[in-house]
Amino acid sequence: MPALAPAPPQRTVEPEGERAGDAARLNVVGVVVLGMITALGGGLIRDVPIDSQPPATLLDWRHHTLATVGGLVAFPLSRHLRRLEPAITVLDAIGPSTFAVIGASKALEAALGVAPAILLGMVTAVGGTIRDTLVGQVPTVLRTGLYAIPPWWAPR
Repeated sequence: MPALAPAPPQRTVEPEGERAGDAARLNVVGVVVLGMITALGGGLIRDVPIDSQPPATLLDWRHHTLATVGGLVAFPLSRHLRRLEPAITVLDAIGPSTFAVIGASKALEAALGVAPAILLGMVTAVGGTIRDTLVGQVPTVLRTGLYAIPPWWAPR
């Protein structure tokens, strides 16, 4: 099987992640770790079942750098982000949809078929679910339709 090209870097700034870190009263290290898990976790989980070794996230230093810088920039701004909550919610729904499409495309490139592509597309969009679980919250995707519908529908 030919080697697949590395996926583009995942999310760079995770406002939802920063709000979760702020709500959990995390320090800057905690917020950066949550941001990295949110940005990189779904792609790591996706790449294992399609045998993309090493996972695309580990092939390019920009993935980690963008996630780290995003957390470092957003940490001091988290209190100010609350004023932009409605806009951030909409933009945060667009991100997982985009990554669902990227995940589904990567699965199709690996010749897995439509059903596995839809599943792996959704798996790619779960970074925020991992984040929410780590801070002891019910994952946003399970309690807000705006989050759940786009990543579920996008790979179709």
